[in-house]
Formats: sequence, structure tokens, C-alpha cells
Amino acid sequence: MTRIIPLSPIECAATERLALAGWQFARAVLWAEQPVGNAENQRALTLVKEHLLYPAITEAAFNAFCERILLAREAQLTGQSGYLPQPSVWLHPGYGEGYSATQGQYERLQQIRREVPGYREAYSVLVTGYYKYHCRMRRSTFNRCRRKLLQHKAYGLLSLLYRATIYAKFSL
Repeated sequence: MTRIIPLSPIECAATERLALAGWQFARAVLWAEQPVGNAENQRALTLVKEHLLYPAITEAAFNAFCERILLAREAQLTGQSGYLPQPSVWLHPGYGEGYSATQGQYERLQQIRREVPGYREAYSVLVTGYYKYHCRMRRSTFNRCRRKLLQHKAYGLLSLLYRATIYAKFSL
């Protein structure tokens, strides 16, 4: 028999904040210039929670979600992906050309990382730093991530860190 242990109010607030951070990251990376209404925000947030296995959001699930968002952005920028529909459509598990399509890319990324240590390490630095920042909300955590991205000369990802942080501070 499975025993269900309810989350404390503090843990619920933390997981809610992480789910919102995941949605804000996706929005900042993929739909930065597109206006998104309140109803669309709520639908997209619900789908992000589903992908993050809410309410038990782990660092690994959060990082995988964010890295898959980065892979989708890369595919968009390189012309491998076509039209980017509204967030609730793209994030829907049944939409084969959206978030679901990034699973294969993510598995290839993980395979290459096992074979070539340090491969696309800047992606990992960004998403891990973003996760830790949202867990602790400390400027030092943000600055540490910023410094590491600068060491990797990942200026585009640094720009995404800034944009995602601004979305987290000033949106919704």
C-alpha cells in the first residue's frame, strides 16, 4: 500500500514558485515578444506543471524542462523547426511538433554529454543557476551563474538569463 505524505505549506509555496519559474523561463526564451493573455498564461502554467511532475518538482525535472526549452529555441534559430504556436498548444503533450518533439533532442544531448564531458556545459550552467536562484532568491546565486556563463563566453545564454530573471521579477 502506498502512503501519501502531504506537502507542508512551505513546500507547496516553493513548488508553486518553481512551476511559475519554469513557465517564465519558457516564455522568456520562446515567446519573449509575443503578448500572452491571462487565460493563456494559466493554461500554459498548468501544462508546465504537468511536465515538471508537480507538486514534487525536483531539480533534475526542472533542469531537463529548461534544457529542452533551450533546445527548442536552438532548433527555431537554426531553421530546424517551423512555426511556433501559442504556448498552450506548443506545451500540450499531444502536440507532436512542440515540447514533446524535444525529447529526442534532449536524449541525444545527454548521450553526447556522457561521451564528451563538458559538451554544452553552458546550457547546464544556465538552467542550474536559474533553478538555484529561484530556490534561494539570492543575488549571489545569480552572480555566480553570471560569472560561469561569462567564463564559457556564452553571451547569448547570459542574455537569456537576464531576460528570464526580468520576466520572473516583473511578470504575472
